[in-house]
Amino acid sequence: MAASAAVAVLPAHAADKLAADKLDAKPGFGIQLYSVAKDLQRDFAGTLSRLRAMGYTEVEFAGFGNRTAKDVRAALDAAGMTCRSAHYSVPELQDLDHTMTFAKEVGIQYMICAFPRAVQANCPTPGEWKWNADFLNTVGTQAKKAGLTVGYHNHNIEFLKTGGRTGLEDLMQRTDPAAVTFELDCGWAAAAGVDPVGLLAAYPGRFRLLHVKDIRRGMKLNTTLQMDPAEVGKGTLDWMKVLSAAAAAGVQQYYVELEPALTPAVFDAVRDTRDYLVKL
Repeated sequence: MAASAAVAVLPAHAADKLAADKLDAKPGFGIQLYSVAKDLQRDFAGTLSRLRAMGYTEVEFAGFGNRTAKDVRAALDAAGMTCRSAHYSVPELQDLDHTMTFAKEVGIQYMICAFPRAVQANCPTPGEWKWNADFLNTVGTQAKKAGLTVGYHNHNIEFLKTGGRTGLEDLMQRTDPAAVTFELDCGWAAAAGVDPVGLLAAYPGRFRLLHVKDIRRGMKLNTTLQMDPAEVGKGTLDWMKVLSAAAAAGVQQYYVELEPALTPAVFDAVRDTRDYLVKL
C-alpha cells in the first residue's frame, strides 16, 4: 500500500521510470527487434536507445544487416542493453564456425533457427522435418561444445499434421533435448488454433525461450503463415495463464514480438505492451 501511494504522487515521468525499472527487474525479459525492423534500418543506435528508455534492457536480433559483431556490441553497450539470443537461417547455421564467432563477440548464447529448410516452405513433408531435426542435432551438438545453444522457433506450419503427427511433434521426438532447445512463439501457435499453455505442459523443459505475441479474436485459424496480430493483452490469449505455464515449464527468456504490420505506430504498441506486462 505504501508503494502504491508513493507511485500515485510521483510526477508522470518519474512514475514511468519506476515502471521501467520494474520491467528491468524481470529476469530474461526483452524485445525481439523484428518488431522495429524498419526503424533499425533507418537509425540503428537511436532505435536501441529509444527501446532502452522504455525499459527494455535485452533484445533478440533477427538479422544484423551488414554490421560487424564489433559494431553491434558497441551499439548495445552504448544503449545499456544486452543480447542473449538471435535468429538465424539454415544457411547461416550451416556456416557454423563464422556464426558462432560472431555470436560470441556480441554476447549471444542462443542461436535460434527461425525457419526450416523445406522444399515446400508452407507445407514441409515428414522427410523434410526429419532433415531439419537431424540438422539441428548436428549443429546443436557442435555448438554445445563451444558453450552455445541451438534452438528452433516455430511459426504455424509446424502444426500441420502429416504422416500422423505434426511437424512440431516430429521435431520434438527427433531432436536431442541435450543439444536442441525450442522457442515457443505464442502468437503463431494460437494462429494454428493451438493453446500455448497446453504446449508448455506437454513438453516441460523443452521450451527455454518464449515470444510474447497475440492474435485478434475471430481470425481464421490456419497453418499457412497467415496471422491477424493483436497487441499483447488485447487479443485471445490469457497471459497470466501463459506466463505461469511458461515459468512452470522452465522458460528462461521472454521476448515481446509485435508483427510490424500490426500498427504504423509500432513504438506506441511496444510501450503499451510494456505497460500491460508491468501491470500484469
